[in-house]
Amino acid sequence: MDQPYSIVADLLSKFQSASEPIQALWLLVMPPTLLGMTWLVMRGLRDIVLTLRHTEQPAPGAVMDAMTRERHRAALPAPSPLSLPRGPAPAQERQEPAQGRA
Repeated sequence: MDQPYSIVADLLSKFQSASEPIQALWLLVMPPTLLGMTWLVMRGLRDIVLTLRHTEQPAPGAVMDAMTRERHRAALPAPSPLSLPRGPAPAQERQEPAQGRA
């Protein structure tokens, strides 16, 4: 009885029968290819999840047009008075005491 077909066994057989430069090329090319494919799949899954969540938050590094930027800025809560910076206002300047030496 014949063995069932295995794509992994077939690829391993082709790899072992290839010349050494081709084997070296496979060893150099396959890890970045697999890493790139994994990155693409994970990015696609992230985009799908964000779409399903109906979030209005832009992705990091996304370019927004002026209308989108204003809409996001308007959605932010106003700062509370307790979180405002303390100290003199920028328009006010400290006055140096006049030295009255004559």
